[in-house]
Amino acid sequence: MQPKRAARAYSLPSEEAVQALHRTELELQDLEQTVVDVMTQFDVKSLTPGQARTALSTVEARAQKLEGEGIDNVYTGELHSGKEQAKSDKKGLLKRIEDLYSVLEKSFKEIKDVEAAALTALPAGVAAVAPAK
Repeated sequence: MQPKRAARAYSLPSEEAVQALHRTELELQDLEQTVVDVMTQFDVKSLTPGQARTALSTVEARAQKLEGEGIDNVYTGELHSGKEQAKSDKKGLLKRIEDLYSVLEKSFKEIKDVEAAALTALPAGVAAVAPAK
């Protein structure tokens, strides 16, 4: 979602809003990629369920902060020259952040399912014990 330039330059407030949303987009791309990386590492057993869950929880917290500070705090009501661009960018970012939350929810479920399957695969009478360090 590169800032689109109108035929004329944006006013300073509009330019600031569009640039802030662009920075938010870059941060969101990083979060999206982190989820992909974490789940890839989890799938190939490079991360334990606990490590994957912790990493995804961090992504979720960053996403919530980004939504509040990077999207919701960009006000478009007072803008003129870049109002439509900023509104469009915000709408797209909000959709992507909701999609990210859905992916996180599915990822947490996948981790939980793998843990449950591992527990049911244990022989009867054997309790799951954390590995010694």
